[in-house]
Amino acid sequence: MSNLLSEHDHPLKEFLEGLHHLSIDIARLKPEVGYEEKRGGYCDLQVAILDHEIPGASKLVAAKKLLLGTRSSDPKRLAFRLARELKVWAGLGHPHVLPLLGFYLGDNYKTAVLISEYMVHGDLNDYIARMKPSYDERLHLVRDLTDGLAYLHTQTAPVRHGDLKPGNVLVNLQRRALLSDFGLSKALDTNPTGFTTGNDVRGTVRFSSPEVLLQGAAAQLLANDMWSWGCLVLETMTDKPPFADILPEPQLILALAQGQSPSQEPTCGVLEHSSKPTAHSGRLS
Repeated sequence: MSNLLSEHDHPLKEFLEGLHHLSIDIARLKPEVGYEEKRGGYCDLQVAILDHEIPGASKLVAAKKLLLGTRSSDPKRLAFRLARELKVWAGLGHPHVLPLLGFYLGDNYKTAVLISEYMVHGDLNDYIARMKPSYDERLHLVRDLTDGLAYLHTQTAPVRHGDLKPGNVLVNLQRRALLSDFGLSKALDTNPTGFTTGNDVRGTVRFSSPEVLLQGAAAQLLANDMWSWGCLVLETMTDKPPFADILPEPQLILALAQGQSPSQEPTCGVLEHSSKPTAHSGRLS
């Protein structure tokens, strides 16, 4: 996401006060029966009931637990970076961007829980595998995620996603796509792989642009989102992840170095940022 404030300008406590209205008592979360907890490389995901003071107003939510204390960086520093990203997330409002319902930060900043509405159809991979959507239905999903990305990129202070992939696109009850998990890789100072393994062909590396993998370019550039967007559209429409025929990641990086592209849209696969399409142009095409 966009740079908001220097870590030295505002102490963490002051920053969290600005997010006080979103702070949720962890005791209000009750694990929902019948849903297994998913464990990942940088977070655990639990489906839970968020209790409400008003009878009948409780809500089924997804509670993503980030284990800040297990990382090499100082937990307080990571908590501050996370708070910056949460402030951006809380200020967004779009039908195809997952809303933030609240968060919990405790255990001396070692544990953070991000709370959002539970999406019944899961992520894009889950939905496509289970529901087998038609070509037209897939086009609707592509339009949804493109509209969401265009919204992020056209903010007054543009917001980049930073980790576009099927696992970070959720599908709601109405079968509409919503972008999720933007900014987390930046906040945690990592390249998260979500709930995939290092040998999974759908890992994050497969959706990373050549600029990031080969040139060490800043991942926050909006153009890098567009490479990932092209890969995401390709998989959504074909059921094949980028470079599906290349499993080991070192071979994938070599293929990129040799100029191979996973996209049928030639301008998505070029190295020059200025030559890539934008989310706005993708929405209009």
